[in-house]
Amino acid sequence: VRDGEAIECVEFQGIRLGDADDNGRRQPVPVPGRTLRMPADLIIAAVSQAPGWSGVDGVPGVQAWLHPGSDGKLGEHIWAGGDDTGPGIASRAIAQGRLAAESAHAELRGEHRPGVAEMRQAIRSGAVKSDYYAPKARVEIPRREETDWLSDPESEIARTISDKQALEEAERCMSCGLCFDCELCFMYCNQAGFTRIEQTGPGRYFAMALDACEGCGKCIEMCPCGYLETREG
Repeated sequence: VRDGEAIECVEFQGIRLGDADDNGRRQPVPVPGRTLRMPADLIIAAVSQAPGWSGVDGVPGVQAWLHPGSDGKLGEHIWAGGDDTGPGIASRAIAQGRLAAESAHAELRGEHRPGVAEMRQAIRSGAVKSDYYAPKARVEIPRREETDWLSDPESEIARTISDKQALEEAERCMSCGLCFDCELCFMYCNQAGFTRIEQTGPGRYFAMALDACEGCGKCIEMCPCGYLETREG
């Protein structure tokens, strides 16, 4: 809501779920007379638009999106990441922030700056054998009672899950493209094909002896998470 050019407040419209349509989806329907206004003097619209650089000085190459190097560096003592490099998801912005921090840390210490490691291609459809995994229902996110929403509008509607629920949700992970020590390759290969390494860790449990491989492909066929794959040569 504006008073001329000045912003006064934001008006929120209460809604309810209407009847299901032909696809079974219930569309939101405005509730007449159920509105709420909150005072505001600045509104930032986060709708995947290009950033506005008006008033920002000292950033090289600013036009629309920024294009930092592989280590996140944009210019002298400047690193960039997140929404200013293009629309994306939160995990991508977090990774870019981590890369910028590591790069700045290395530069201040006179060390070699890190770069982005070569990424493995996405796991292809059908590579993960879902029948191997026991079915587990998704954790249900606790929510506030609808009757309490307006009494405390600034409180989050979706609540945080418990530590136990977080562990249960993590157990649903299929470890796509990453070895999780199921031992199927070890069991189906010949005696010298796979050996367990001494220092195990996430994704590192077995070593393969290529000179002992008979080329049967059974390990690839049995791998439930798509970690093992064929390569030319």
